Amino acid sequence: MEKNTLENMCVYYKDAEGLRFEKQEHIIPAFLGGKKMLDQGVVSDQANELFSGIEKHVSMESFININRMFLGPGKRGSKNPKKSGNAKVSVMCAPDGKVSLGYILLGKPKQIMQCFLETDTDGNKLTMAIDAEREGDLKKYVDQFFKDLKKIDIKKAVYISDSRIPENQKILGNHNGRWFLAYNSMLDKNVIEQEITESISKIKNKNFMVDESEEHKIIRKQPEFKIKYKMDMNKFFRFCAKVAFNVSTHLNGKEFMLNECFDEIREAIISGENINNYVHLCPENLTKTFGRIHYTDKYGEHIHSVICFQIEEEYCAMVNFYGFTTCILVKLTNCLKVYPMTEPNGFFCDWENGKEYNMLNFIEGLA
Repeated sequence: MEKNTLENMCVYYKDAEGLRFEKQEHIIPAFLGGKKMLDQGVVSDQANELFSGIEKHVSMESFININRMFLGPGKRGSKNPKKSGNAKVSVMCAPDGKVSLGYILLGKPKQIMQCFLETDTDGNKLTMAIDAEREGDLKKYVDQFFKDLKKIDIKKAVYISDSRIPENQKILGNHNGRWFLAYNSMLDKNVIEQEITESISKIKNKNFMVDESEEHKIIRKQPEFKIKYKMDMNKFFRFCAKVAFNVSTHLNGKEFMLNECFDEIREAIISGENINNYVHLCPENLTKTFGRIHYTDKYGEHIHSVICFQIEEEYCAMVNFYGFTTCILVKLTNCLKVYPMTEPNGFFCDWENGKEYNMLNFIEGLA
C-alpha cells in the first residue's frame, strides 16, 4: 500500500470521500479513564463523531453506568468528585418515604436542584430541594433555578415515571443544564405535560406558595434508588467491537487493520448490521482463567483490558471492563490474511492509578 494512500485513509471508513483528520481517537474511551490516543490521521473525524453518540449511550444506559456511579471515573476519566460527568438522574426514596431526584456519585447519593409541585385541598404549593453540599449562597442557586425554569421547553425534558411518587406531586429538576420531570407512573404523560405547563405559568405569575421549611432541603438518610436503563445491545456490542478494533490498531498498526480481512467487522461497527455475528459473551472457562490472575497488588482492582489473540485463522479480542468478572469476545476476522506484530498481545488501562500498559509491560509489572 502506497504511503500517500495510507495517510489519507481511516481505519474505519478507509478511503471514503471528504474525510477529515483533525481529532484523535482514545484507545480506551476517555469516560472510562483512557488517556492514550491513536495517532492523528488514523481515525477520521467522521468516525470519531459517530462513536461519540455510541459512547454517550453506553456510558448512561448500560452496566458501565452502574460501575461508574459506585467506582468512577468521572468526566473525561477524572477521579475528582467535582468532575462527576453526566450521571444517571433517577428517583431516590428516603426511609420515611419522601422522594426526590438525584444520582449516585462514587457510591454517595446526591440531590439535584429541583422543585416539588403539589396540588391539595389548600391549593398549589411549591417546595424547593437543594443539595446540602452546594457551596456559597444558596439563594443564588434558587434564583437561577427559577430564572431557568421560566425559559424551559418542557417537551425537551427527560420524563421519569415512578410509582413511589404521590399522585398529587410532580418533581421538576435541573442538572447540568438538562431538565427532568418525574411523576407517578399511573398518570398520563400528556396530562402531566399540560399540568406542568400550567404550573410554570403560575410560577411566572407568582401564584404558587413556596415552602422554605428545612425538612425538604435534603434527604439526610441513605435513600433507595430505582434506576431504569434503556440499554441498546446493538450499540453496546458496537462499542465493545470499536474498543477492540482500536486496541488492535494500536498494537499492530494502521496498515494491518486496513487489510480487507477486517472489512466485515469494520462495516458492522459503522452500521450496526450483523454486529451480533462478531460480539459475544466470553465462554465461562476463559473468564475464570483471567479472573485467577493476581494483579491487584500491583495494579488497580478495576482495570480495563483488551487481549488480542489468534486461533487458527481467526483473530479475536477479549474485552474486559472493571476487572475480569464479565468478558466480551470480539471476533475481528475469521480469515486472517496478515500477521500480528506480537501474538498474543494486549492493552491494559489502570485508570485508578492513571496509567496504561501494553501486555509485556503489564506482565513485567506483576513480577
